Amino acid sequence: METTPKLIPITLTGENYFYWTKAAMAALNSRGLWEHISVEKKVSPPQEVAAEGETPEQEQQRLSRNRQVLSDFNKWKQEDSQALVILQGSLDVHLLQSFISHATAKSLWEALNKVYGNLSNVSRIFELKRKLFHLQQNDQPFNKIQGEFCAIWAELEEVRPTSLDPQTIMKRAEEDKVFSILSTLNASYNDMIYHVLRQNILPTFEELCMMIKREETGRNYFTGPHELAHYVSKHVSSTAPVRDRKTYYCDHCKRQGHSKERCWALNPHMKPARYKEGPRKGSAMTATNESDNSISLTSEELKGLKHLLQSINKDSGY
Repeated sequence: METTPKLIPITLTGENYFYWTKAAMAALNSRGLWEHISVEKKVSPPQEVAAEGETPEQEQQRLSRNRQVLSDFNKWKQEDSQALVILQGSLDVHLLQSFISHATAKSLWEALNKVYGNLSNVSRIFELKRKLFHLQQNDQPFNKIQGEFCAIWAELEEVRPTSLDPQTIMKRAEEDKVFSILSTLNASYNDMIYHVLRQNILPTFEELCMMIKREETGRNYFTGPHELAHYVSKHVSSTAPVRDRKTYYCDHCKRQGHSKERCWALNPHMKPARYKEGPRKGSAMTATNESDNSISLTSEELKGLKHLLQSINKDSGY
């Protein structure tokens, strides 16, 4: 089964709105339907009513005019439906679902223009310039890269046409400077780039540099303390049971820190081997049963504490 070829050769996806409008305009003009986009929407014309003292001949002329006006309007509606079908047939399926409710070609065209055709949108200018900045031939034939370059350049000239006004030239030079520095930022700054491009007026190059430095400083500020707080919280929680030892009291040796049931004097078998053999060479810190206020740290905890102190000294500049 043969399928009817689309009159508009480009499928509108949103990103290619500029190229789609050129193809759609040519397609509608070829069928004499462009006036359905360029002319105000027509409404059903009123019917002439009979005048007082109307003769039979005048009545026939009035009815004939009413029939002709209605016929012209029905023909216009039919042509408008043709233009609407041509436009709908060139939309991506997801876009078609969003814009299917529009009943006239002009209504659909204007809706698409509002969403995708904002020619004053600086974000589109930035996107085009970034594409030009990153455009590389690599292993492609030159004809392909030439086509991509010319297409991007043509849209850029459409969005921001050439001007001889000195103030406009200076303003665009400042914008180009801003676009260039934004193109150098990595993906972690995408939120900030999005915020900058949403503004009606772009910041100056100096203002943008200050924003970037402030963003970078804020990241450095919040990164360190979060890691330090995580480390301290982890080790404070791990040593919390040491403070709870003060709640115990041994009735046998009259000391705090353990109960009578866990007193080593009454229960020698409960005494850890490292305390039975005495202090060994290379051990870090030991806490005996008699030293109630001392803290026992393992080798892993000592390494973590050393790393924490080194980080604090480094951040303090010592």
